[in-house]
Amino acid sequence: MDGQDDRGETVDGDPFPASATGTATRSGDAAPDHGLGPAPIRQALWFGPPHRRLFGWLHLPASGRASVGVVLCPSLSVEAASAGPAFRRLADLLAAAGMAAFRFDYDGTGNSAGSDDDPDRVAAWTGSVSEAVAFVRGIGLRVAVVGLRVGGTLAAAALDGTAPPAEGLVLWDPCPSGRTFLRQQQVLASGVVRGPRRDDGSVEAPGMVFAPQTAADLRALRIDRTTGPLASRVLVLTRRDRPVDQAMADHLSGAHVTWDVVDGQDTLVDVEPIAAKVPEADLDRIVAWLAAEPEAPVVPVTRAHDDRAIVGTDDRGRPIVERPVTLAGGRIFSMVTEPGGNSGDAPERRTTGGTVVVFLNAGVLDHTGPSRLWVEWSRRWAGLGLRCARFDLPGNGESPAPPGWSGPPSLAPGVADDIDRVLSDLTGGNPADAVLVGLCSGGFHAFHAARRQRVRAVCTINPSFSMSLEEIGRLASTPSRTGHVPVVTQSWARRLPVHGVLSSVVERLPSSAWWVLNRIAVVDAPASMVLDVIRRGTRVFVAVNEPDARLLRRGGVLALARAARRQLLNVEVVDDLDHTLFGWSARDRVTEVLTAYLAAHVAPGGN
Repeated sequence: MDGQDDRGETVDGDPFPASATGTATRSGDAAPDHGLGPAPIRQALWFGPPHRRLFGWLHLPASGRASVGVVLCPSLSVEAASAGPAFRRLADLLAAAGMAAFRFDYDGTGNSAGSDDDPDRVAAWTGSVSEAVAFVRGIGLRVAVVGLRVGGTLAAAALDGTAPPAEGLVLWDPCPSGRTFLRQQQVLASGVVRGPRRDDGSVEAPGMVFAPQTAADLRALRIDRTTGPLASRVLVLTRRDRPVDQAMADHLSGAHVTWDVVDGQDTLVDVEPIAAKVPEADLDRIVAWLAAEPEAPVVPVTRAHDDRAIVGTDDRGRPIVERPVTLAGGRIFSMVTEPGGNSGDAPERRTTGGTVVVFLNAGVLDHTGPSRLWVEWSRRWAGLGLRCARFDLPGNGESPAPPGWSGPPSLAPGVADDIDRVLSDLTGGNPADAVLVGLCSGGFHAFHAARRQRVRAVCTINPSFSMSLEEIGRLASTPSRTGHVPVVTQSWARRLPVHGVLSSVVERLPSSAWWVLNRIAVVDAPASMVLDVIRRGTRVFVAVNEPDARLLRRGGVLALARAARRQLLNVEVVDDLDHTLFGWSARDRVTEVLTAYLAAHVAPGGN
């Protein structure tokens, strides 16, 4: 980066500066137009205990002044991922209404330090709420709190008996107890998680495992067991189509409590992230209620922040450091994980140079990755001596969408150009130093980025071997940027009646048919995608289940076998591998084999 302005905004240039006084981002100038007037200020920052840093986003009115600070407490597991876009939207709406909003990740979730394998999870999560409240008060604001689902349960526990109480509390479709939440998560997991179930008393949710003690502590958490005042006034938003828990209703009574209903939960948290919709009417109801807070003077907000944090240590006790960085001219948010120096007090920030592992988005999942794997792998692999960067494509997570685009981020116009720019920024213009990691569409983009320019390695899990032909035509701002991709290139082929259904039958084609389709430039065989990258001298790792392994072998089984003998290709077949890595056993297996692969072939000292 060339420098920073006096607001803490990162500007374009070297993404790994040797020295800087803050890399927390202000992305308001690049934010999409929501019809909210001047773009809000958004600042990424670390807060909380020095030995256990938490990560958050502060949204401020463009004036830098606010009447109250609203702490937004997310749900857990897949519900948090599905509601992520709604929380970002709510934070912007609050800033437009003259309030500050503070989004944050609980300890062991998102970008915050820790893991869901750590002990005392419930105490850590309620402690995270308390730290967020303390942070907002510390920047000079009175506090209100919004808690979604089990986030409301945790917020109530954290606020119980605090002095002074919060100015306001919104319990948004609250779980009356942790037991209720766990029961619902088990139902969800039964429909989407493959593989064996744990028999140690753990509770498995989609993408998250609650250890026996965590599950027991969460079950004991009940809103109706709070004993002190939670807030000066409370808004409880329940579902119209579900009965209200009577014990919670009896407990939350009085003139300071308002009850209302919301209608958007079935398409917000009852679905996978790819199908989630932002409930605009419900958000407007929350903002209007909070904006009605009486006697809330507008004050300037103190904006000091930490631009980096120690998030762990390697096997030798050396610190692992993370910091937010903006890329591609400030349009793309990323989080960089780096091996630290020899001292936990003063880790060194490295400049470009050497191998960097780059994680690509999977569908609509943000830079934390499927089941938070990108975070866990970044920190684990930093312990191997590798720098890692996870980022959000425009329209995903924290990166604003291209103007006028509302479709999937992985298919946005110019996405290939964006990926190339990110690689250039992260490697100092030398993509041969990059290792690309991707799931599903992220795997597809990893392969085709490696077709456009040589990279050191491509590591994919369940890569999309055959995306919709109509969709692929929109992947780049110009046709030449797609490289050699499985796309209809002949004008006559585009007019064929079968063109619209071709993608649905490609997996059933025999090897001979693949040869024909390649020759007439209608679609690639999956093996061609892999072999083109290997011919550039790039190593390839693919983790798939057996059906996808058979698909990969079609049209190139002999060439793939030769590449494997030369140790340029490693195909790991994981029997219980579900597509989005919701199952713990598949996650553990892929983590084990991929970490071993990188240690052997990519990390310092490897082959």
